[in-house]
Amino acid sequence: GYIASDIFIMSRDCPLELWIQVFHELVSSSAPLTRNQLKEGTSWLSATHVCRGWRQLMLSTPRLWTYWWFEESWNPDMLATFLQRSKSMPLHVILDKRSRWTAKKLRQTILMLARPEISKRIEELFVPPLNTEIGEWCRSFIAPAPLMRKLHVEHDDIGGPTPPTITTFFSGHMPMLEEITIGGISVPW
Repeated sequence: GYIASDIFIMSRDCPLELWIQVFHELVSSSAPLTRNQLKEGTSWLSATHVCRGWRQLMLSTPRLWTYWWFEESWNPDMLATFLQRSKSMPLHVILDKRSRWTAKKLRQTILMLARPEISKRIEELFVPPLNTEIGEWCRSFIAPAPLMRKLHVEHDDIGGPTPPTITTFFSGHMPMLEEITIGGISVPW
């Protein structure tokens, strides 16, 4: 195999745009970030440690920091870093439904995403099945989300409180969605 300096020397022959596309494919096709991956160095973030050139290129490319696919153990400091590095680019947010989200952690995450400075940048939002917190979740998003194109949310509290209507999302200012998947939530027509 090649050592890091050999890889960087080879990369000088390729245009930066090609490397950015390679890194974009790596980031967008990766599994959710977990603490174990970060500890073991098996996440896409490990590519920022291959060589100085790759690190500089990845850290200075906001598009690479717009994919937020997190599981329950995400770290608020990591999210702040992603937010800063993504500049003002649209965000793609997936809260991994295979993770065992505690009600507290899910609520904390939803409230963070609902902050107007973040929600206005969300282009895609995938939320795992929710329990009775769904009403609070809907009311948390008080600011419009003008960039949002995909929304996937589920309510799985069978026999619980009446689920909210879709009009309670974004204070009635629904984004121009291209794709919507809603499970267990009433949609008035």
